[in-house]
Amino acid sequence: MMDNSTLCNDAVVKEIAGNEVLVEMTIKSACDGCHAKSVCISSQRRNELVKIDNTAHTPLKIGDSVKIGIKQSIGNQAIFIAYGLPFVVLFVFFILISVVFGNELVAALIALVATGLYFALLALFNKKKK
Repeated sequence: MMDNSTLCNDAVVKEIAGNEVLVEMTIKSACDGCHAKSVCISSQRRNELVKIDNTAHTPLKIGDSVKIGIKQSIGNQAIFIAYGLPFVVLFVFFILISVVFGNELVAALIALVATGLYFALLALFNKKKK
């Protein structure tokens, strides 16, 4: 059951392994609904393979069309983790280092390194979850 706070996407089942289902989704760009998309270079689509858990134990077979849903609040959390937190790390490290050392160039370099380490830890955590 999907409501207004759920983002939905159509997908096709590609592989089934126990409760894990590999589906292929077509990801549309944000400008997909634009009237000028036929002449615009930036309107694009790409196919993405996504592994999901079939927690509802829905009987599926390869080739079935399914609808994948994600709560909008989870999407907002992902945006905050990808954009908000790195900005906070960059800003906080820049301010702290510039106050401690008094050198903005050193502060900027250390802040960029700290932000890079944040993304490296995020990638490491993402690999562990897979």
